[in-house]
Amino acid sequence: MIAFLGVAYTTITDDRRAEQAERLENLRFIRERSDEKLETPRPFNGMDLTGQNMAGLFLYDADIALAALPDANLLRAVLARADLSGTDLSGANLVGTDFTEAILDQAVLTGADLTETMVDSASFEGANLSDANLLGTRITSLQLSRICKYGDRPPRNLPTDVELPDNRDLTECGR
Repeated sequence: MIAFLGVAYTTITDDRRAEQAERLENLRFIRERSDEKLETPRPFNGMDLTGQNMAGLFLYDADIALAALPDANLLRAVLARADLSGTDLSGANLVGTDFTEAILDQAVLTGADLTETMVDSASFEGANLSDANLLGTRITSLQLSRICKYGDRPPRNLPTDVELPDNRDLTECGR
């Protein structure tokens, strides 16, 4: 029995180390492509970057769709024109991030801090903004009109001129 527990512990520990090593390699790959050259390809689709520090990175027009970024730090990153469709950004630090013209359709932003983010012409169709902090973000009623249901945890700190749609008028969240 003790030998079995030892093997199980070793297996779990090895799996966690392998996951963390993969995340760090993904982060290295992204950092190498974080420059201000607009023509730099940024193919980050589906990457696992859980909890990684990506503060200040320049990821203009990046393909980050379906990536895992829960609890990541993207403080003041540039994600203008990026495709973040279906990306998990739950609990992420997105303070001051530039999402101008970004696609955040079906993204999971539950509990994310979007304080003072730039979201001009960004798309949030089907996005989950439950309990997201929108303090100082210039988001519009139109942008919020097609988010998914937020239940009893609506986005917080909406601009005073923005109306949140009624839950009954919204679709269920995809994930």
